[in-house]
Amino acid sequence: MTKLTGFRRKRIGFRNYLATFQTQNLQTDSYGQRTYTDNSTWVTSVEEWPCELISVSGKETVYGDKVSDISTHVIVGDKEQAKDVTAVMRVMIENEEYGIVAIRDVSGTNRELRVELKKNG
Repeated sequence: MTKLTGFRRKRIGFRNYLATFQTQNLQTDSYGQRTYTDNSTWVTSVEEWPCELISVSGKETVYGDKVSDISTHVIVGDKEQAKDVTAVMRVMIENEEYGIVAIRDVSGTNRELRVELKKNG
């Protein structure tokens, strides 16, 4: 099979949302364990990342005694500005808080990032 040259993927939609990625400024107790008690310890890692916000149907699936997270929203944007985003961060979009479920490189070319989210609260 021959490789297609000059093929450009066209995205449908607008990147009309600005996402802010935050990570916790973790403190350790006297035993060296991380403490998560203070909610004011979130530090901005990436600010005003232009993205497209897509709502998907979200449910929780029960596997035995364990509940599995399923995404409620997906954001898509350029990878360059958000290349250091990890799954332990949270995302703030229009004063709404989202937890990160998964991060994927959409095309495998390190250009576009797809972040699957679950709305908190």
